[in-house]
Amino acid sequence: QAPCNGQCRNPPNAESFPRPATAATGLALLAFLGAGYSQHEGKYQDQVRRGLYFLRDEARPAGSGFDLQGGSMYGHGIATMAIGEAMAMSRYRSTGDNELFSLTQGCANFTAAAQHRQGGWRYTPGSPGDMTVTAWQVLSLISARHGGVVLPTSTLSRAESFVRSLSKPSAYAFGYQTVAPEPTTTAVGLCTLLCLGQSPEEESFAKALDRLVKNGPKPNDVYHNYYATLALHHAR
Repeated sequence: QAPCNGQCRNPPNAESFPRPATAATGLALLAFLGAGYSQHEGKYQDQVRRGLYFLRDEARPAGSGFDLQGGSMYGHGIATMAIGEAMAMSRYRSTGDNELFSLTQGCANFTAAAQHRQGGWRYTPGSPGDMTVTAWQVLSLISARHGGVVLPTSTLSRAESFVRSLSKPSAYAFGYQTVAPEPTTTAVGLCTLLCLGQSPEEESFAKALDRLVKNGPKPNDVYHNYYATLALHHAR
């Protein structure tokens, strides 16, 4: 069915797979914020503001913070990243939003509490992790930390250990839940490690980035292209 013209091998079943509005709203907000529009300035400030209000109203108080899952930890991670970016932009421009900061801190607290003991995240809190869900949580926590949010000391180090566990030592070719590498999860893993402080100049890592450049974008895999672009951007 349109718009993929039959290229989707596994079309989503709304009954089986949650499709959280928190995730979709977060992605839309990230596009506006990435282009420099915020809730305080620019011609789309009203759209950004209303998107943030929606996420604020969707946040469910939980024992450890605020839950924005909307049915999946994908929703929580992406929405938290958008809120954190908006909060960090506000603080950078000296128009700090205390309510937004408190919301970001609460969402980050929930993320940390939802981490599996081996360092990853999956669709539901506390489940053994996978690469893609983990990456959204890591990116959201990094964004929140840039805005001044305080994280538990072990959260990111445990996440890094989990990401590295999905690749053979120094290979920098990552799998989804095992070390069996795939192009998309490799792009996700490279980007995630860069955000966690990996040096792009390490020889083996630099070769992995070179392979990412050589392989180029994929015509039917926007997930790969999203993370490959981020990885190459962060590697400069």
